[in-house]
Amino acid sequence: SRKAKKKKRQDRNQREQQRSYKISQQIKELRNVLAESNIPFKPNKYSILMSVADYIKQLQARAVHLDEEHRKLISTVTQ
Repeated sequence: SRKAKKKKRQDRNQREQQRSYKISQQIKELRNVLAESNIPFKPNKYSILMSVADYIKQLQARAVHLDEEHRKLISTVTQ
């Protein structure tokens, strides 16, 4: 029936709006992480996501470097 189709479409639209809202909220959260970390970014969703990906890669590289430094220090201390 017409009413059922309309209701189905409204439900689908409602779910899509909720999904879109959740994504926007998470992107705002990522923007806040960048801002708190003094990472420059352009205020659009694409740039925020790209900047976050770059920041994660930087943090991963730093973690690897710090692990290497830690191992060196441990081996120096235990000699």
